[in-house]
This record gives sequence, C-alpha cells and structure tokens, in this order.
Amino acid sequence: MKKSFLLVISVVGLSLSVLNGCASSARPPVPTVVDFSIVVSPASISTRGGGTTSPVTVSLNAVNGFSGTVDVTVSGFPKGINSSPASSFTLSPGTTQQVTFSAPAAAGKFNVEFQGVAGALAHSTNTTLTVVPQRNPYLVSASYYPWYQGSDFNYTD
Repeated sequence: MKKSFLLVISVVGLSLSVLNGCASSARPPVPTVVDFSIVVSPASISTRGGGTTSPVTVSLNAVNGFSGTVDVTVSGFPKGINSSPASSFTLSPGTTQQVTFSAPAAAGKFNVEFQGVAGALAHSTNTTLTVVPQRNPYLVSASYYPWYQGSDFNYTD
C-alpha cells in the first residue's frame, strides 16, 4: 500500500511540472490594434450673438501605427449657428484643424460633437458652445400718470 501511495504522488508531481512548462512557453503574443484618437481643445467656447468664437483645435492622433485619413463631422448645434470649415473635413494623423463658430441668429448652450470615422473605426469627442444673446438696443419704458384723463383731450379735424 505504501508503494501505490508514492506512485500517485510522483504522477501528480510530474503532471504539475508538465503543466507549468506548457503554460509559460505557449503564451500567444498580444495583437496590436491599429486605431486613432480625436481630441478637441478647449473644452468650452463662447461668443455673443452675432459674433464668432475663438478657434477650437481638432487633433488626430495615431494609435499603434494608424496611417489612414479620418472624416470628421461636426454636429449638435441648431440652425442659426455655422461652423467654419463646414462639416465635414478630413484629417490625417498628427494634423490639426481650426474650427470656428458664428452665431448670427441663435443663442443658448450647446454640446457640439466632433465624430471621426475611418472605415469601421469611429470615435467622438465634445466641446460646449455657449452663445450669449445680443443686448437689446432699444430701451423700453412704461409710465403711469394718475392725473391723466383721456376725456381731457378733444381731437378735432
């Protein structure tokens, strides 16, 4: 009985060393995924109605050797606000594009999305656009005169 017990231990010990040897030498390489990232700076911009924003810089960064071009679309703002350049435009890795917004006929706070697409790859990022309404150029006033009586005036032709 003692011999069979030793035999079982040696078989278990042998199988453990074989498993350990296979696990360390059979590790497959980690595949690299070619991709890109899109970055917008600054995170928020603003202008007064009728004005134009300072430029937003849109950058395209290559990840793991990405070398294609990316079509970038700009969305999320209403009619009455225009982007320059107009949506869409093309970027290559390491390049930037300046984008400005003019707001001749809209006011409010908008989440502007920049989406980059290259084949099956798609990424997006946002900036906040705030358009403050124009000041009203007219001064509006109302007055009340308790002594005024409409019957005091007689209009004749």
